[in-house]
Amino acid sequence: MRGHGDRRSKFLRNNLEIMGFGNARDALIQTTKELFENALDAVISSHTSWKDTSLEMLRVSVALNQKTGCVDVVCADTGSGIRTHQIKQLCAVAFETTKDGGGSERGSNACGKYGIGLKAATLYAQQQTPTACLKITTTPSSTEILHVQLRIDPESEQPAVVENLTQFVVGDDHQFFSGTEMRLAIPCPEDDDEVEYAADVLAMYFQSLRYTVPPFVGVQFTLDIGDTSIEVECSHGENPVDRFTRDLDVASDQIAYFQREKDGYSVNSMGVMKSPPSEVDLIEISVLRYANHVPVLNADDIQTCAIIKGVQKCRTWKKLGYRCRVNESHLICQLAASPALIESSSTDDRPHHHLVVAVDVSSSASTSDSIKYGGLRKTTLDKCYTSAIQHCCSQILEQLQSRGVLRSPRQCRDDELVDTFVPLIANAATSILNKCPRILQPHHVNQTQDEEENSEDVPMDGVYMQFDPELVTKRLQHVVQDALGVVLP
Repeated sequence: MRGHGDRRSKFLRNNLEIMGFGNARDALIQTTKELFENALDAVISSHTSWKDTSLEMLRVSVALNQKTGCVDVVCADTGSGIRTHQIKQLCAVAFETTKDGGGSERGSNACGKYGIGLKAATLYAQQQTPTACLKITTTPSSTEILHVQLRIDPESEQPAVVENLTQFVVGDDHQFFSGTEMRLAIPCPEDDDEVEYAADVLAMYFQSLRYTVPPFVGVQFTLDIGDTSIEVECSHGENPVDRFTRDLDVASDQIAYFQREKDGYSVNSMGVMKSPPSEVDLIEISVLRYANHVPVLNADDIQTCAIIKGVQKCRTWKKLGYRCRVNESHLICQLAASPALIESSSTDDRPHHHLVVAVDVSSSASTSDSIKYGGLRKTTLDKCYTSAIQHCCSQILEQLQSRGVLRSPRQCRDDELVDTFVPLIANAATSILNKCPRILQPHHVNQTQDEEENSEDVPMDGVYMQFDPELVTKRLQHVVQDALGVVLP
């Protein structure tokens, strides 16, 4: 009787779609993510602190192999390498994780959920190309290099089968180096639009990574398939918040921040208004989603994610007079907030304003619990986090409102009254008053008719007055502001 290992491998092989390998486009995205996050876990888990840490570099290359017609996904890191006895464990027995628990340096903050991502990616590659295998080149020590080819045999009880192993000895005259390279060939999407979509999703993933990856880790991502070519780089030595403020062209004091600790996890959130609304306009909202400080892929099921639901259903939107809805696009500007009393279509021709919200849900250091995802693809977070995210989003919106950069529709209408209509009224009033023949000062009111007639041809100070439109406007604005309780930003 066979053990559980073969049955679980068969289950994965027969249900690759639920792991994100349903078609060539999704498989390209998921394979790149799995290889990268496996390397990222290995690099970060070897460091206990950001201070006095050696620099690490991860390079991810996705390129079309002209000879085979497949896409070569390659991920290389400068970590300590993989020991010989650990090679097979890279492709874990399904649902039996190889990720460290709470006792390790990184603990439950590892990116992976079950540690089976590489197994699923390798199974998919083998399913499409029978000769495919996971190729690994690593330095288990400073004096040797291992080159290994791994395959998954669903009929075997072993987590992986070593197809080929070659060992090289490094001479003393070579400079010390270490690291690991993983390579997997998968089918190329046939449609150019599918390639472009995958490139956009991966570009957003690695761009979002810039705002959470530690300063001692550098990341370089390149994709070159046909006419589609992109590159995203995250240099060493930069603080994630500094990257965030520079990319968005905002000052650090413009960012609203709130953190909430819950049982077994914490929620960190940031928000910034790129262009504060001055009219009753549509606010487009870009949501950057993270799980354990690593971006969550933007897929077509994004509306079911706890982070999206938490931001959308935040009660502060209603208090401000907005209605928040999910957009059709799930790559950028996933949400939009429009005035509740105005049809959304009526705001389409007006300037749109941009709100960026970043939410990171991470496991607490004191627990061994992993982050709960909405599915094996790990593109959504479980609904159990929705309430905490709603609370954080409310705090972010209230901070932005208190700073005057997030205005309710009523505040925008009041601002428009003070800034636009009051000057028009003041200019019209001063124009009429300045055309009057004369205005008598109070001490002229009691003059006799004879005195008035005698003084008619003798202009006196204050008899003929000219009103300053700018002065009248300012005074009238103050009166209206006091009446409305308006405080201009």
